[in-house]
Amino acid sequence: MKAGNGCSHAFATKQAQTLSALLKLDRDAPPMAREYVNSPDRAAAIFNMFDANGDRTVSIAEIQDFQNFNGQNQGGPLAEFLAFAGDEMKWDLLSPEVKLTIGVQLSALRADQAAQLFSYEGLCKLTRQYVNQGGCSSKDDDDGVAHALCAKLRRAQAAEECGDPAAKQRWLEAYIHQVEALTGEALTRTRANTLIGLAHAL
Repeated sequence: MKAGNGCSHAFATKQAQTLSALLKLDRDAPPMAREYVNSPDRAAAIFNMFDANGDRTVSIAEIQDFQNFNGQNQGGPLAEFLAFAGDEMKWDLLSPEVKLTIGVQLSALRADQAAQLFSYEGLCKLTRQYVNQGGCSSKDDDDGVAHALCAKLRRAQAAEECGDPAAKQRWLEAYIHQVEALTGEALTRTRANTLIGLAHAL
C-alpha cells in the first residue's frame, strides 16, 4: 500500500509541475485555466477530438497522429502541449504496437486530477504533500506550516464564495508570499514555483 501511495504522489507531483510549467507559456492563461478545465462538457469535447477512429478509446498513437497530421506538425499551443507531454513521458521510446495498445477511455477522465489541482482543496492537498515531504532542511513544525498555508487558501475560497474578489486576492497573495518565504527551507524552488503557478490559476 505504501508503495502505491508513493507512486500516486509521484504522479501527482509530476502532473502539478507540468501544469504549472504550461501555464507559464502564456501569461493570460492562469485566470482562464480553472474555468476551462472545470467546464462540464470540456473533457468529452476534447476526448472526441482525439478519438479519430471512434472506438471510445484515445491511444498514444492517436494523440501523436493528431499532433503530426499529414506528416506535418500542427503548431500552436495544443501542439506545444502535446510535444511537451510526449517528451516528458518518453513516447518516442515506445514501439508503434505499444502506442496502439495504451489508451484512455472517457470514463477515466470523469474524476480528472487536473481539475482537482485547479481547486482550493486540490492545491491544499498538494501543499501538504510538498511541505510534509520536505526536500530541503527538515523542521518539526512542517504540518503546522502546511496548516497555515491551507488556512489562507480556505479564506480565499470563502472570500470568493462571498463575492469579495479583493479579499480573495489578498489571501492568495498571502499564501504566495508564505510559499516564497519557505523556498529553500520547507520547499524546493521547483515545488514552490509549482504551488505559486497553481495559486495564480485560482
